[in-house]
Amino acid sequence: MIAQGELKLVWIGAFGLKDPLRPGVFKSIQYARDKSGLGVKLVSGDHKNTAKAVAIQSGILRPEHGDNGKFSIMTGEQFRKSLRQGETITTYDPLTNEPIRTRVDQYTFDDVLRELKVLARATPADKNMLITGL
Repeated sequence: MIAQGELKLVWIGAFGLKDPLRPGVFKSIQYARDKSGLGVKLVSGDHKNTAKAVAIQSGILRPEHGDNGKFSIMTGEQFRKSLRQGETITTYDPLTNEPIRTRVDQYTFDDVLRELKVLARATPADKNMLITGL
């Protein structure tokens, strides 16, 4: 039996994976935002830092947005907490079709949406709530 602290382990290494953006994504987002006047947002189930990196790389999040805005980069949990006030809306879980009732203040939703660029760690219900609110 090996006593605690006697096990000799050697670090072998680490690796990471990166999915590059498809060709034309940056130009498409730039066109949608600048020429067509669309508000482009990234909604992802990925970690906040991963979603932020993709948003920067794709041109959705630009230096002038920064992290200064209260709502520019949010997690799904922050998104839900910021909207829990006001009237009740019902959305449906896309997997189970179970109703999800959430109290949402439309004025707060509009404030969040105006500034929101990246919604990370978003659940299917968060995505549904975003679309329903729009």
